[in-house]
Amino acid sequence: MTTRWCKVSSLGSGSAQERQPDRATLAELELAVGELLFTRAEDSLSGEVRHHAILAANPLAEWLVWNWWRLCFEPQPAGKQTLGWLEAHRMANVGGGWLWPNVEFVSDGVRMRVGAKASAASAHQPLRYLSADHAVIPLAQFEQGVDAFVERVIERLSKLAVAGADLPHMYEELLAERADSETATYRRLEALLGFDPDECPDERVMTLYQDAQGLGLEAIAELAAGAGSSPLSASQLKAWARSQGCESDQQNRLGWVGQGYRVDHQLPAWRNGVKAAHAVRAQERLADAAIGNRQLAEWFAVPAGLFEEQRHNKALAYELAFESDKSRVLLRSRWQAGRRFEVARLLGDVLLQTEPKPLHLATAQNTYRQKLQRAFAAELLCPIEALSELLAGDFSDDAIQGAADTFGVSPMTVTVQLLNNRVMQSDELNGLDPDWAVA
Repeated sequence: MTTRWCKVSSLGSGSAQERQPDRATLAELELAVGELLFTRAEDSLSGEVRHHAILAANPLAEWLVWNWWRLCFEPQPAGKQTLGWLEAHRMANVGGGWLWPNVEFVSDGVRMRVGAKASAASAHQPLRYLSADHAVIPLAQFEQGVDAFVERVIERLSKLAVAGADLPHMYEELLAERADSETATYRRLEALLGFDPDECPDERVMTLYQDAQGLGLEAIAELAAGAGSSPLSASQLKAWARSQGCESDQQNRLGWVGQGYRVDHQLPAWRNGVKAAHAVRAQERLADAAIGNRQLAEWFAVPAGLFEEQRHNKALAYELAFESDKSRVLLRSRWQAGRRFEVARLLGDVLLQTEPKPLHLATAQNTYRQKLQRAFAAELLCPIEALSELLAGDFSDDAIQGAADTFGVSPMTVTVQLLNNRVMQSDELNGLDPDWAVA
């Protein structure tokens, strides 16, 4: 992301209500990611279309600094977006009385999706934003763009010796938090739970922090993502695993032959998932064959009867190690196709870790790790080439159900595979909601 702001020819007199830092940073702002311009707008009076909007840079910089942790680490909710999430991730909420573009920032913890929607034509608005597109960039690039913009605004405030500006102090605090590993971990967990800085009860974050000492920070971060006010604890996971879990012998599981597979975080999560699934199929010489219950169970060292059991954990599917080489597996779905998909996700999560981890989770959240798992499981169980050949362009409900039965997956998995691989278009969904299908 690149952000450029330009000084206007005159600051103007302004109203008495305007904050001095805002007046001092009035500018032509142009927000761009690569070749995509998100501030392209039409002047309602002159009809002129321009690449920038005249806005105060200071409130935008304050909003970016205040929401930095949530912008970078809080994923998009799996269900309905809350008011708090919208306020922290949509630029229209910067406020200050300015008309901001409809830009949304959605991070999966590794990559940032920057998207915009065109604003509706209105006789009451002097400006109409025209951009309706999105771009995906590495999270580090987003962070660099924000830092550069904020530092430019601070430099402007300093040059004009503006009194009463909060931004320099806010940014100084943010940089100190980012530089301190313990504070950064605290803020990241707080953001994953969906809270602004210092808004989350301290004991809630500290419980996660302590659990991370035994189960690993990355796994606990997956547990915290989207959990809000009721994150699960390590003691709860252990209690469920003891009472409900199915034993798995890690020594007898499928492993990589040779060097294994390394995740390339420069790629979208789904590409890594698909590549890893292809690698497993090639290693096991499966070609496009369907994977039966017995084979999938052997790969994860669980009984094949696990897929037909009715016992399930209502919260989430996970695998938790109890002792060396032994672990317990719990599944969330009550349905065979769903249970197969969850085991495939957990298998992918285990295979794609660089070293053994005690906890593996399959959640509904949109973090990079969960997206990668889902893509791995979908391509492993229902490879797109074989699926396309089987359907041969017939996307009727009956055909999709038949394909789901053939590969042992749900009709939803078949539909999402077809949509994500652009074999089927959203207008061929037979009345289904395209947003649901591609979620």
